[in-house]
Amino acid sequence: ALTMRSILTGICSHPFAKPFLAPVADVEYYDDVVEYRMDLSEVSSRLDRHEYDGDGLVSKAFVRDVQLVWDNCRLFNDDNSGLARAANTLDADFHKMLQAAAATKNSTSRGAIRTKKQ
Repeated sequence: ALTMRSILTGICSHPFAKPFLAPVADVEYYDDVVEYRMDLSEVSSRLDRHEYDGDGLVSKAFVRDVQLVWDNCRLFNDDNSGLARAANTLDADFHKMLQAAAATKNSTSRGAIRTKKQ
């Protein structure tokens, strides 16, 4: 079964993930544009601290935080930039994993995971 940790590990091991593994540093105007910073290392730390209560499911807060990584990238970078295209690819892969996790859990639980972007 796919867990939040296995989903995050899958995303972090993707060839396009490197720019998203650590906080954005030394980028002029980044904090003027991006209100809520998020990166995959922070998501991992929050998982380690058990801040995502999924009760065996994928937590909405986990989905929100990972989605924020991609949304921040697209907000700050031009749509045609390599970074925005990488975020789009990772976002699509993330949602495929969420759908796979939901399909697995739906066979054993009434609590479906919402995979639509909010």
